[in-house]
Amino acid sequence: MAGMDILSVEIIDGMVDMKNMREVVEKNKDKISSFMITYPSTCGVYEGTIIEMIDLIHSVGGLVNI
Repeated sequence: MAGMDILSVEIIDGMVDMKNMREVVEKNKDKISSFMITYPSTCGVYEGTIIEMIDLIHSVGGLVNI
């Protein structure tokens, strides 16, 4: 995919593990172009931290696709 890699974020009880997401973003902040999330999730969960996720990706210049 145009030289890009897919990075995964851990899930706990059907919700994004924000600690792991922050670690993944920090480690890869110079390479992140976008973040795709299904909302509500495939488990039917509405993430309470969706705004935090969006802000985190935007903070490193990435785009968000919901």
